[in-house]
Amino acid sequence: MDVYINIINPIITIIGGIYCSLIAFNVIKLKADKPENKEKMILWEKKYIPLVRILGPTLIILGIAMLILFN
Repeated sequence: MDVYINIINPIITIIGGIYCSLIAFNVIKLKADKPENKEKMILWEKKYIPLVRILGPTLIILGIAMLILFN
């Protein structure tokens, strides 16, 4: 059972990092659910996208390191 947890945890981390990176580098576009929320979404992007650009690749590297070190 522990073997599966040691494999699944890093894979989830890598997938999350890939998803964050795709959003941060505008491969996946975020859409506002209502027109009045578009302005809030633009403000959110300006505030958090620089952080997500750092966290996405960091999660990928962390997931790969977890796969290598703990298996």
